[in-house]
Amino acid sequence: RQRCVRQPRDPANTPHKPTRHWTLPPICLPAVCAVAARPKACPRDKPTPCPLDAAMSQTFKRFGRVLIANRGEIVSRVARSAQAMGLQTVAVYSNADRLSPHLHSCNTALPIGGEHAKDSYLSVSKLLQAATDSGADAVHPGYGFLSENADFAQAVSDAGLVWIGPPPSAMRAMGEKAQARRYMQDAG
Repeated sequence: RQRCVRQPRDPANTPHKPTRHWTLPPICLPAVCAVAARPKACPRDKPTPCPLDAAMSQTFKRFGRVLIANRGEIVSRVARSAQAMGLQTVAVYSNADRLSPHLHSCNTALPIGGEHAKDSYLSVSKLLQAATDSGADAVHPGYGFLSENADFAQAVSDAGLVWIGPPPSAMRAMGEKAQARRYMQDAG
């Protein structure tokens, strides 16, 4: 996924002090970034701040250990990519998954108890506790389970951890079909 990209103007083409402007890739959602619907500003205008600045500031926070809040093949895939980037990985598992192969793909595996998903992988408090206990700096939700849950994303951020995924505001904006459609219509 691409996000807003800062591109400085060419100072040779402007007689005044160059400013920085935001340009957006075509896939940027207008509901998340209102700048997408605006034409490019004149170089003499003040730069338009990107609405994603606050959400993205946490994205650039450095981290070394990632808790993957999921199970099965997705954990193995995320772990492989994270380890290729030099990150430590932490898997969580329920009582039913204590012998699962995905546990061997991570550097560390922590039990979160419960026989059913609602008692383990869907328990925000258990996942946040596992992140704290493991020393994880970030949480990757995988897919399914809590990956589309804005409240979980917000809880991770509120706990001082990096949320690897869309900001909670974007999840809320796009989570309701009728509201998402209105955002798109307003953007043109």
